[in-house]
Amino acid sequence: MAAAPLIVGLYRGNAVLEADQPWWLREQWRENLGNGYNFTLIPLLKSLDGHAADTLLDVHTYDALPQPAFTRKAHQALSVDEWRSIGGVLNGLMRPGLSMALVEHMANEAAQWAKYLGMHSVTIELDTIPAGDDLLVGRYAGILARLLQKSQYEGFHIWVKTNLDEQGWHQWNLLRNTISYMPKDRLHVLPTFTTADEGAVWNATYQRWFGENIQALILPTKVFQAGTAGQPVLSPALQKICNAFLPYHSLKWLVSGPCLHQGGYGAYFAPIAAVHDAYRPSQLEAFLYYSSDELLRPMQPLQDQLHSSNYEFFEQDPVKYLQYERAIAAALRERHPDGGEVVLMVLGAGRGPLVDAALRAAEGWPGKLRLFAVEKNPTAQVTLRHRANDDWHRHNVIVVSGDMRDWRSALRADIIVSELLGSWGDNELSPECLDGASHLLKEGGISIPQTYTSWLAPVSSAKLHNKVAACVQFPHLELDARRYFESMFVVKRSMMFPLAEEQACFTFAHPNTGMTTNARFTERRFQLTPRLQQCVVHGFYGTFCARLYGDIYISIAKDHYSEGMFCWFPLFIPLAVPLTLAGGSTLDLQVWRRVSANRVWYEWQVPGLSAIHNPGGRSSSLGLH
Repeated sequence: MAAAPLIVGLYRGNAVLEADQPWWLREQWRENLGNGYNFTLIPLLKSLDGHAADTLLDVHTYDALPQPAFTRKAHQALSVDEWRSIGGVLNGLMRPGLSMALVEHMANEAAQWAKYLGMHSVTIELDTIPAGDDLLVGRYAGILARLLQKSQYEGFHIWVKTNLDEQGWHQWNLLRNTISYMPKDRLHVLPTFTTADEGAVWNATYQRWFGENIQALILPTKVFQAGTAGQPVLSPALQKICNAFLPYHSLKWLVSGPCLHQGGYGAYFAPIAAVHDAYRPSQLEAFLYYSSDELLRPMQPLQDQLHSSNYEFFEQDPVKYLQYERAIAAALRERHPDGGEVVLMVLGAGRGPLVDAALRAAEGWPGKLRLFAVEKNPTAQVTLRHRANDDWHRHNVIVVSGDMRDWRSALRADIIVSELLGSWGDNELSPECLDGASHLLKEGGISIPQTYTSWLAPVSSAKLHNKVAACVQFPHLELDARRYFESMFVVKRSMMFPLAEEQACFTFAHPNTGMTTNARFTERRFQLTPRLQQCVVHGFYGTFCARLYGDIYISIAKDHYSEGMFCWFPLFIPLAVPLTLAGGSTLDLQVWRRVSANRVWYEWQVPGLSAIHNPGGRSSSLGLH
């Protein structure tokens, strides 16, 4: 299957827009299309070149400067649709000697032009601020925070150009932390390759950017080398690093800097296209590409009914049902080697894939399988009844309509089989459902799965944190922010950077013979990666590992990981306020699983560094009825 579409732009932030060339932009736009480029970033501010003394330049003097030529004929330079492929660069905004009052005025005026013209973005060049000048970064952050607030309903985004190195990340991290999160996901970063060093390798310096809100990666013309016939190429080392970024969802590329090739900027498109075209995502990666970083609420299994499309997605998993089949077959062979009649109950049968797995598992086994398919979803029950008549008519399959906790049967099961697991194992009430159905299991009977364990690890993911913030509704900002940041989300984790190894959290075993409580508490200490000077913890990701039977597992945790299984995405557990900690330092986490008569909820905190999230289940919980 093909990779995601290739989107490449030209960064012309330092291009000279002469006053006597009002049609430069249209010519540039046509040239870009002809060379395969999709968008362009152009200077948006008035030119300050030739002004004698920047320290004497004030708002009044700046207003008197002539507008760029293309803005005077904006309605003729490009059509409305064409303007949408253009972004503005606040070129010269960080020029030394300018007062902060003038800088803010320039930024606001440029933002008005971006809005008027329909530009998709406004870019600031953070990499022009001297290394170590954190105070100046903070001042610009204040200007951007006010600009984002004033333009929150106007659509265009703020892009921040910085270097793809430790210093560049530090400046970006300081900027976005000072701005804090915004109700809309509108602040993005443009990391720039600074070297074509043959010794460059994919390491933590690059990997950490996977947790950031990258809009595009910038390749300066200086990092291209001369290849065959003098055509620009990327070094093998740089190609490997670029290739490692390709799984990043919706990634764009930008070519920046002066054209160093006589063939024009079009010569730089081919090397990027070559890297892109050589990338071959697996069938699974391609299938799940558009699911990346979409926040989903965990299911409420006892309150919600699944749609047919949900069932269909789960049933396409190539690993899960094969593992269930192997587990059931092993249980039949080992526990009932001489055959006889075995009662097997599928609890939560859905549209019947576990019934199919059980029937396949019994092929060649000498005994007789008596099978009950228990399902509470009234629409899925219709499917099950038709399948019992059409697909399973040669087998002894009985469809039971109702909640597994309420159904009473004179027969008891030798084996109960269920797929009630959530992304974090127990987070879709599998313990409560199976404990409530324990009366259906005969003494000595078994459950498949037998045990499951939830796992946790701290992660850096500004992208996901911003997506949580983007859920907040403006009229109820403070209350909504608390509600969303005290909730857990199912998400495909391509845009996370793990900061420590996963650790086991809660374990549940079935049957729960002593009917012990399903409330839990755990405290875990993580050692953050020492490969980085600073680590930003935006939250935690949760996974699970389930032992179906014996040594047969299904897992999205590192422990017994099931390669190719896709029907469970990890859980993202956010922190309301991200934590910036030193690389190599320790991070403590406390997690509670609380249970009451009618609901289950989770609470979590980093002791001494964060408040308790979701106390009393005030923001999110799972209903038991």
